[in-house]
Amino acid sequence: MKAIECENISKNFYKNKVLDNISLTVEENVAFQIKGENGSGKTTFLKILAGVDPDFTGKVLFYGKDIQNFDKEYLKNVVMLPSLPRFYNDLTVLENINFYCSIYSVASFDVAQNHIVNSFGIENILNSRIDELSDGFKKRVSLCLGFIIKPKLLLIDEPYNFIDKNIKKVFDEEIKKLLANGSTFIFSDNNMQSYGFGTTESVVL
Repeated sequence: MKAIECENISKNFYKNKVLDNISLTVEENVAFQIKGENGSGKTTFLKILAGVDPDFTGKVLFYGKDIQNFDKEYLKNVVMLPSLPRFYNDLTVLENINFYCSIYSVASFDVAQNHIVNSFGIENILNSRIDELSDGFKKRVSLCLGFIIKPKLLLIDEPYNFIDKNIKKVFDEEIKKLLANGSTFIFSDNNMQSYGFGTTESVVL
């Protein structure tokens, strides 16, 4: 079944054309890579898929329905994690996680007891403020959010940035579980590398 269908997606920043008639199909339950060099429009494309950038021409369908007709219903099904994690710096890790979980109606989730928190090694920093953390730990927290929420569509901009090989292995295994449970994973990367979760499709912008 088709999870995402993009029809002639174009995007301009003033007179600069960033995306030019991009059409593609992403089947459900697969990992799909958006390849390209810096400035090729990968992040912009992910933002369009996430429904946070409506200023484009063309059409994006989510299971056959135009995402611009979904409104909040679509946003409940998709999580986008940026390359550089963004949180509320004056809140703790746990407070940030609980806040974002509440948006996706998983506010009662017992984060501290969840295996994902332990697998990513953030169990000892749950009460630390975000602004006290390194970029590497911020990235771990960000990735944890994606797997705790378990969206139907997970979008990540450069998922391997700031994490070491051990956390990459944890990430790969969690992606496999997510796909097996019915989700679709779309990610961008300007490095043409292999991935442990088994990328099955890709496109170059």
